[in-house]
Amino acid sequence: MQKSLLDSVIRIDEKEQAEKDKLYKDVLEHPKIKELIAKYNLSDFQIKQGMTFLLRYYDAYQQNNNGPQWRLIINSLGQLDIDISNSVVYKKQKMLNNFWLTNICPLDNDVYEYLTIANKNKPRSVLLEAYKAFKKFPPNLQTKIKQLTNLDPIKTGLYLIDENFIYSRSVFKYLSMVFATLKNKTVAWLDINILNNFIYTNLKNNEVISNVKNLLINVDYLFLDRMGIGAKSENFINLLINILSDRQINNRITFVSSPIDILDPKYPIIFNSKDKYNTGLEKVEQLFKSLISNGTETFKIKK
Repeated sequence: MQKSLLDSVIRIDEKEQAEKDKLYKDVLEHPKIKELIAKYNLSDFQIKQGMTFLLRYYDAYQQNNNGPQWRLIINSLGQLDIDISNSVVYKKQKMLNNFWLTNICPLDNDVYEYLTIANKNKPRSVLLEAYKAFKKFPPNLQTKIKQLTNLDPIKTGLYLIDENFIYSRSVFKYLSMVFATLKNKTVAWLDINILNNFIYTNLKNNEVISNVKNLLINVDYLFLDRMGIGAKSENFINLLINILSDRQINNRITFVSSPIDILDPKYPIIFNSKDKYNTGLEKVEQLFKSLISNGTETFKIKK
């Protein structure tokens, strides 16, 4: 009885081994595997050691004639290895990483889904809404946008005056997508009121404030949306002054939108709790407005 059981186990093992040998033979005779072995001049030892990867490569071609989105390489140890840098998931993760400070102002749902779902197509609405928006501004805006998206060596961003924010937002959304997904540039898009609330909430946390400030200074493209809605504290405006000043020194481009022309002297930026003229606040406001004026080109919605 024991011998019969042992014979059965041996037969099963032999059958499994025969199936495994046939699979390995099929793998090694596949044209793409042969091509790979020849390309890297793989030794028998490398083939045996990397058979797991060769099997995955083979399976990918069995399921899809185009093969896997990743590729096989020889690593620094002389072993077969997988390089996923060409996969859709990897590329989209890299794009997602280009959007900074989304913990403060999250991405729109359509953009977030595109970047986090492998088979999700880029939302066409971003482009369509942008083209509609371009026509609402003076014609030279499109020339400026072309320069920006071509990464021409220009030093000024955009200051868009749009009382409803609809069209300025469409322009900014388009630009942020181009920079982050096509040009591999970092982008931070902040609603100025949400940023103000975040700074106020974390005012006593120096580390958080310092980290946010550094990111706002160093991000390739900074979008400050909905400026000019309500006066802000002097501390907050001083923080923005430091950020904008640093960015201009280092030729980093900033974009600003507002429903009113905040460069007009009649519009106060800083909240003044006292009902009297304050020379200090006026100088801070003038500096802030001059930084926006010098660092951007103004475009206003056509009437």
